[in-house]
Amino acid sequence: AANAAASSVPERELRWLPLAARRVLLDRMVSSRHAEADAFAVHQVHSAPHDELTHLLQRTADGLENASALLVGQAGAGKYRLLESALRQLRSRQVDFLTVHLHPLLSTDESAALMAVAAQLGVVSALRSAKFGSFCDGLRFVLHLLRRARPGCQGEGRREAQAQPVCFVLHDFEKFAQRTKQTLLYSLFDLAQTDEAQLAVIGLTTLIDAPDLLEKRVRSRFSGRLLLVRSLRDVSDVRMQLADALAPPSVEALCAVRDDLELDTLGTSVATTDLASQAAAAYFVAWGAALEVLLEGVSSCKALQHRAEIGLTARGLRAVARLMLSSLEEASAYPSLQSLYSALRQIRTTETNLVDISRVELLLLLCLKRLVDKEVAPPHNQRMVLKEYASFVSAAKASQDGTRYLLPSAPLSRALEHLCSLGLV
Repeated sequence: AANAAASSVPERELRWLPLAARRVLLDRMVSSRHAEADAFAVHQVHSAPHDELTHLLQRTADGLENASALLVGQAGAGKYRLLESALRQLRSRQVDFLTVHLHPLLSTDESAALMAVAAQLGVVSALRSAKFGSFCDGLRFVLHLLRRARPGCQGEGRREAQAQPVCFVLHDFEKFAQRTKQTLLYSLFDLAQTDEAQLAVIGLTTLIDAPDLLEKRVRSRFSGRLLLVRSLRDVSDVRMQLADALAPPSVEALCAVRDDLELDTLGTSVATTDLASQAAAAYFVAWGAALEVLLEGVSSCKALQHRAEIGLTARGLRAVARLMLSSLEEASAYPSLQSLYSALRQIRTTETNLVDISRVELLLLLCLKRLVDKEVAPPHNQRMVLKEYASFVSAAKASQDGTRYLLPSAPLSRALEHLCSLGLV
């Protein structure tokens, strides 16, 4: 069926159609206009954390509680896409959050963080004209600027209320937790415990034991909710993500891109609009047929099954899809299993990551394996791994090699974080 559909596309049009399809699909991957289909794919893969996060944010918008939670998952698993999908779903219900993003590399101290909050909420000028004794006072002032008189209440029942709830997104949450005093986290969680503001605090982290890094006063104000965002579980998840990323480009989009391509340099004769539309329509059908063949073959693709077993993230699969699109040309104008195999070979695997890790990191992996062999119930946190590491080193103190790996907890913690960033833990 795919071959029959492909044969209906004129050969002279196969010079510009693959290039147009590549541009359309690559643009669609980064375009907000593709948000609804992307949100559906995210919800299908991560339905449980998606529904729970949406429920928490809805309770914040309803004024029932100021939610705080951590999205925990491997780098590239889709934590931020999950949050964006939940906010987009609430927006479709006429619940619109103001979103504030805080990055540890950009918000180097409390003053920079406060200015970042004010800039994203559009109240910089008012903030500059005021003075505050602490970051928490400044944050209260910024949120106070977003308030308005609650309609429908008169007399004693009249009070100020926030016009829109605010969602604070803390990227690389563990790096904020590693700062001394943790003033920013304390101020956000403390303000969330009061009725002075309507806000949600959502942290994104790769460490499942990130709450253990919090000081006692900060941990007591954090809800303790951990939402696990797992990697793609099996081939069915892979099929769903590939079907979303490689969905056939529309005829209108192909024809619109055709006008931007330099057809003369490609040696293509300039066809009329009607002929181009007919060729694009035939290409659309042929692409859909080729995609169906590809998705059927994914179930028997052992290389892809192996990647899913060792931990294939949504970001990694999108990288595979981009490599497949970059190989589109006249000779291979449609997605195929061969292009999928070729793209997979270009992506770093967990096995190749093992070559780059240090001996200490390899010992930490072995200690984690010892915990699994002892049938210690998961999840295994950083404290458990370091305890196993200490017992391993103490047993090897008699030898010279054992004393070499007597290290303080700080470099061991950084080694574990590096393993998490590589997707090995």
